[in-house]
Amino acid sequence: MGYRSEVDIVFYVPNDSETAYGLLKLWFDENYPHAEAKDEWCATIQYDEENLAILVSYQDVKWYDSYEHPQAVEKAFEDIDTLLDHQHLTAVAQGLTPVKEDNPDITPFNVAWEFVRLGEEDNDTEMRMSANADYVIAVNRSTEISFTPRKTT
Repeated sequence: MGYRSEVDIVFYVPNDSETAYGLLKLWFDENYPHAEAKDEWCATIQYDEENLAILVSYQDVKWYDSYEHPQAVEKAFEDIDTLLDHQHLTAVAQGLTPVKEDNPDITPFNVAWEFVRLGEEDNDTEMRMSANADYVIAVNRSTEISFTPRKTT
């Protein structure tokens, strides 16, 4: 069966923006390996317009760095970080508004991402996020006690 993990990823707009969520959806549809995620990895993908987010959830998967799909997901993280860096949008990430008169090509595309992988073992938790993340994914390990009903004769 192999070692299994639960993986949750969220891409989101950290603060209100008229255009950022639309741009995020366009970027996600073009760059995230969502067809493979849903078809081959049985992921659920949810567009959450109320919270300006896209949620990706994988259950009971073998998430190894050497596998093609986790590598493609990692590339998506690198690509969006590079996009933000190359567009000189670090000012937006720091809460500053770029002066559009100085550079009309700058578009406020303030987005963030977070990644959490929970392995089978209690101490196997991996968390990573973009520089401007708001820590929207919380990790809770919990226990539950349940008894099987006893048969009475």
